[in-house]
Amino acid sequence: MEGLLSSMAYCIDKIAGQGVDVERIILVGGGARSEAEQYHAAQQLTLR
Repeated sequence: MEGLLSSMAYCIDKIAGQGVDVERIILVGGGARSEAEQYHAAQQLTLR
């Protein structure tokens, strides 16, 4: 899951660089049910 989160962080940075205001991210699927994955996602995908 860390590789996926790193890729998502990269994509979010690129989208934000185009002037799109990224305000929230919604996790879905099996990983979204895991408290550990929710924590890691929050750490890696902090919106600025």
